Amino acid sequence: MPTSKVIPFDYQNSIFSPDIVCLGQLSHSGYINFKRLYDFLKTQNHQLKILDIGCGAGAMIASLQKILPQHQYNGIDISVKAIEYGKSQYKNINLDIIKSGKIDFPSSSIDLVIISEVLEHVDDYKNILEKATEILKKDGFLYLTSPLEKSLLTVQGIILKTTNILLSTKTTGHINTFTKKSIFEILNDTNLRPVQYSYSQHLFWQISMTVYQILLIALKKDVSLHRPSRNNDYSYLNPFGILIKTVSFITNIESMILKKVPGSDIQIICRKL
Repeated sequence: MPTSKVIPFDYQNSIFSPDIVCLGQLSHSGYINFKRLYDFLKTQNHQLKILDIGCGAGAMIASLQKILPQHQYNGIDISVKAIEYGKSQYKNINLDIIKSGKIDFPSSSIDLVIISEVLEHVDDYKNILEKATEILKKDGFLYLTSPLEKSLLTVQGIILKTTNILLSTKTTGHINTFTKKSIFEILNDTNLRPVQYSYSQHLFWQISMTVYQILLIALKKDVSLHRPSRNNDYSYLNPFGILIKTVSFITNIESMILKKVPGSDIQIICRKL
């Protein structure tokens, strides 16, 4: 499922997931993925050891730790800059750098693995899923989220089909495209079985993101290096910040209403057999 041409993306100077999200914070772009994982964790009545693979700066697990502090939170990422930033901001989670491409956790040692918006970025996504399966305990869970940019039910999928152009390759480093069917087929080759799934990022988000990505490409910028700084925090006094917050708010409302309607992103809870 790789795209026709892989364009190098500067992950070492990119910081994904820089800011925590709170319950009800519908103006945060990562709210839906956070909230759906939170809803699942609420159903678990014992302490879990959690590992976020490709955590960026660790904002998702830092957000969860604030409201569900009974669990042990660990995050790993290839970006030294992102991990250093996360360590400076979030003191109650364990963050580390992935060295030599190895996920260095013992077999059957983790209760929940998070792989959120990662598979589209890496050429060894099957190996990552196999490693996640290996380190999960029996009956442990995987929380997987991914864009569905190859689906013809999305604006991105239609553009890809008709032009062979994947805009997010240039703007956020995507090198793989998926449909719901292809992701389930990949999971079927592992010892992981989906137990529930939902969708997000429907038509309003797809149109907004397409326009945004075209502008980024035209301006020769990328979303991770040219977002407002944390000090700005998408300030309501910043016109760009107002736009981002407004789009995120409408997108999240749309995603909550259309949870079971196919969108351009999927959230899947899997159990290890």
